[in-house]
Amino acid sequence: MTSIAFANTAARSSAGTGFFRDLMDGLARRRSFARTRASLERLSDAALADIGLERGDIPSAAARAAYGANF
Repeated sequence: MTSIAFANTAARSSAGTGFFRDLMDGLARRRSFARTRASLERLSDAALADIGLERGDIPSAAARAAYGANF
């Protein structure tokens, strides 16, 4: 009976770790999005044009950088 209780505890523990890891990953990606967006917003229109962006493209470019190409 002890081994069954231990197995259930281990399963709950690893599931909880995954949840917190996913939470931390999400927070890190959100911070990355915010930093990228702020950096791009500081650029002049000419600098944005040099890298192929317009002001309206900033949110989606920042999202692609933080969350991946399939965002």
